[in-house]
Amino acid sequence: MVESYLDRNALANARIQGIEQSLGLVGTQFNTAISVLFAGYILLQIPSNMIITRVRPSIYLPACMILWGVISGLTAVVHSFTGLVIVRFFLGFVEA
Repeated sequence: MVESYLDRNALANARIQGIEQSLGLVGTQFNTAISVLFAGYILLQIPSNMIITRVRPSIYLPACMILWGVISGLTAVVHSFTGLVIVRFFLGFVEA
């Protein structure tokens, strides 16, 4: 999906813009922030597929897209490594 491509490249583009300095990231924190997206994605992939068989896709998919937009927007208000990891983790959830 399109949002998957956007999320995977958004942090790399933010790195060029100086996100590491803005959030005070050191060592492997940037790589952790990228990887945690996939942890959330993997954890909810199967439950999401089970939910979509019980809920009408015309309700479930737009709800997921709205949540994705909200959580993606919350990335703009992150001020620490912890906040970035939390937002990226839940972004992986809604992408699943």
